[in-house]
Amino acid sequence: MLTYAGAQAIGAAVSGVYTERDAELGTPTLGDCNEPGCSGVLETEYDSGHVLVECDSCGLHVAVSIPPIVVETQDVETSPDVVRQFTVTEIQRVVRGFCDGPLETDVTGSLSTDDTDGRVGITHVCQACGNVSYTTAITLVTGHPAAVSFLYDAGIDYRDIALWKRPQGVEFAETVRSEEPLRIAVTVTAGDETLTLVLDEHLDVVDQQRESC
Repeated sequence: MLTYAGAQAIGAAVSGVYTERDAELGTPTLGDCNEPGCSGVLETEYDSGHVLVECDSCGLHVAVSIPPIVVETQDVETSPDVVRQFTVTEIQRVVRGFCDGPLETDVTGSLSTDDTDGRVGITHVCQACGNVSYTTAITLVTGHPAAVSFLYDAGIDYRDIALWKRPQGVEFAETVRSEEPLRIAVTVTAGDETLTLVLDEHLDVVDQQRESC
């Protein structure tokens, strides 16, 4: 019987991680950009194991790690949603704290109560393979029951959300309320309601409030 490490090595080889650097993505676009005030188109390419999504008008840029076998065996040209589905699956693993092994998570960006860019950067480092992933605080709470319910009431299935296309009619902001102890507030507004979730130093939700605007 193969050891876990052996099975992982064989799986990586089959996926093309070690043997292939590029693959044909099959489709040049992922539709229109949803950023406020932007009428651009989301263009894609595959390079060194990453799908790169960029808007041809605004500054939107997203890089998603996807093994060559996913791009080459799936009909991405007629079903570009495959890229989003794979990405959602990988993000769910990160949110639950795992890659090939447990993740060490830390707040590494926008750690200031005076920040106005609306983002709080989170870095996730795998303790087994060393892979580094980057998210923002909103990513960590998207699957929280309060957020799922809030979005559903607004007519949005959280499973349909893509990193490169925010749901229309939804605004969100991330704010560091305090550093000692660390408290990060994620506020989501849809229609005439607002949901605020507060994360602690372990990035767990410790408080929530839903109210009318």
